[in-house]
This record gives sequence, structure tokens and C-alpha cells, in this order.
Amino acid sequence: MPNIEIHGIKKPQRAEELRNKIFNKVREFSIDLASEVVVTIVPDECVDLALRSKPFLRIISPGSDAVKISQLVQCLEALGTDMETLTIDRFIPGQKS
Repeated sequence: MPNIEIHGIKKPQRAEELRNKIFNKVREFSIDLASEVVVTIVPDECVDLALRSKPFLRIISPGSDAVKISQLVQCLEALGTDMETLTIDRFIPGQKS
């Protein structure tokens, strides 16, 4: 389950707009991929040394999802937002009731 985190956008409305754009881009790219993705809005501040805002997307997914990570980077590049990828050992789904 790839998780796309939105970092460094202070205004909740702007972060929600970006989340909608992310879902739309991924859905256009692949409905199957879109059904696996979650988007998390992280309420933090990201600035450089000059205190300029530096928002970015962090794509987190297991290393076994390398193809999905590449696909997400490819389809989200058009948004023009900085991105970083982070691979994790594995995703462990919770128990469903």
C-alpha cells in the first residue's frame, strides 16, 4: 500500500486541494494503482536556511513495490512538487473486523 505524504503545506485547504490533485493524477494513470494508494496530510512546516517554504511529497512503500513507486513518481511529476521516495521493509495490514 503506497502512502503519499504531503509535507510543508500550512493551509489545510491547499493541502486538501493537492490531495485531490494527487488522487486524480494517480486515477488517470491507473485505477488499479489508485485503489491501493493512501494520501496523508502531515501538518508540518518545511523551510530552508532562508526560511523559504519547501513543501514536498514523500512516497513510502515496501521495497517490493519498486515498480509502483516508479509509476507514482512518473505520474506525479506533472504537479511540479519536490518528491522523495522511502522504501520500508514491509507493510503489515491491520485486522479487519
